[in-house]
Amino acid sequence: MVAALVPDEPMFHGPAFNRAGQMFQDELIRSMALAGMPATDVFSLELLPSFPKTKRLFGKAARHTTRAGTRIRLLPFVNVQPLKALTTGLFTFAALVAWAWRHRGRQRVIHAINLTMPPGTFVWLAARLTGSSMTVSVCDVWKPGTLVPDTWAWRLDFAMQRWLLPRLDGHMVVTEAIADDLIPGRPVCVLEGGIAADRMVPLIRPPQGSSSGRFRIVLSGSLEPFNGVKLVAAAMARLPSAYELVVAGSGSLSGYARELAASDQRIDYRGFLSFEDVVDLYASADLLLNARLTRAFDTRYFFPSKLMELLASGVPVLSTCTGHVESEYGHVLYLLRDETPEALADRIEAIRAIDRSERQEMGARARAFMLREKTWTRQGERLVRYIQREVLHRRD
Repeated sequence: MVAALVPDEPMFHGPAFNRAGQMFQDELIRSMALAGMPATDVFSLELLPSFPKTKRLFGKAARHTTRAGTRIRLLPFVNVQPLKALTTGLFTFAALVAWAWRHRGRQRVIHAINLTMPPGTFVWLAARLTGSSMTVSVCDVWKPGTLVPDTWAWRLDFAMQRWLLPRLDGHMVVTEAIADDLIPGRPVCVLEGGIAADRMVPLIRPPQGSSSGRFRIVLSGSLEPFNGVKLVAAAMARLPSAYELVVAGSGSLSGYARELAASDQRIDYRGFLSFEDVVDLYASADLLLNARLTRAFDTRYFFPSKLMELLASGVPVLSTCTGHVESEYGHVLYLLRDETPEALADRIEAIRAIDRSERQEMGARARAFMLREKTWTRQGERLVRYIQREVLHRRD
């Protein structure tokens, strides 16, 4: 297994750390093991911005265990571009060749979670050299000029993925758009995330609402422009004093969130919270937001895995129509089709006007649906069945 997974511990909570993405990887690996396909080794990298954005010149080699029990081996690298891409690729290639030698004589599958870092070509070359199958979980594809700059490095990464994806043996994708555009006609497993029922359910408390008497809205996750932070702020400016907004998370707009809280007493910025504190925050909310933008930014190749957690909380959720949200989850959440401040403010007021018991019923239906259909145990079984059918059986 090749991933970008680190433990959820303060020493790793840097600018590149994304809890939803980390939980996705950790639970994916664990669920595959529970479904009968354990990873014998997980090779990963420290999540470091490249020098000089950080003072670190090297990524350290180390061994760690995550909260879900995944044992990971961090590989070293030079943290200066373009040497970062080259050294992460070479160390990963060497680790995979050594792994294949240790497991020679057995049927082997190398599963990569994303293809950007380390570059997927090195993983593919190791698979071809050793006669191993290679499958991939494509959780995001960065198209130059959209969410990342239109630079030669990102153009090269996008071109590499377009060239490499059709050559792999199996594909898990988080959105159908990835399959339709980059690997048309190939069988895929669409898997956008899941719920770790054994970890989350014991923490969930019945929704209480805010003790302030205001209608509490919560926005949590990565505070990035494509997650609608400024859209939500503009909508709050149009709402009366009966509403309050709590923002939790970190990202490039953390400073903006602090400024909002300083200028409007109805807005509270909590910063980066532990998972337990985030779940407690959900219970205090009247409405949770997934404001992933689809028009101002091209987010077709992404899915907000945070949404799975929001829906499992039992609190009503308002979401944009990103990815397959409307077709898959439209019956258990409220939809925002017009991504403007006016439309968002109007939608929030319309939801508040719905009888509280009816809103609570929507949240309860969402939670029941997630625990029935979208647990990581169930998702892991789906992915393992796909790999067995489309990869292993075809090689027999």
